[in-house]
Amino acid sequence: MGLKVWFDFQFDGQAWQGTDLMSNEKVFDALSEGQIIPIRILPWTPESASIRQRALLNQLKRDDVRVQPDDPRTGRPLIEFDET
Repeated sequence: MGLKVWFDFQFDGQAWQGTDLMSNEKVFDALSEGQIIPIRILPWTPESASIRQRALLNQLKRDDVRVQPDDPRTGRPLIEFDET
C-alpha cells in the first residue's frame, strides 16, 4: 500500500510541485500540512523530486524527542551542574 504525499518546493528560482508514495503509515500519520520535509532533487529532472524517507523518519524522531523530553526511552544527565 502506498500513501500519496504532495509537496511544493523551490528549485533554480522556480516553484515546483511533486508527489511521492510513502510505505510507512506511522511516518505518514506524523506529517502535518506545511511541514518542511527533506526531498531529493535531481538537477536535470526536478519534476521527479522525491521524499528522502529515511531522512524524514530521522527528522521526525528528533522532533519527537524535543517535544517529549520526559520520554523514558531518552537519556538524562546523571549529574546536573549549575555554574553560578
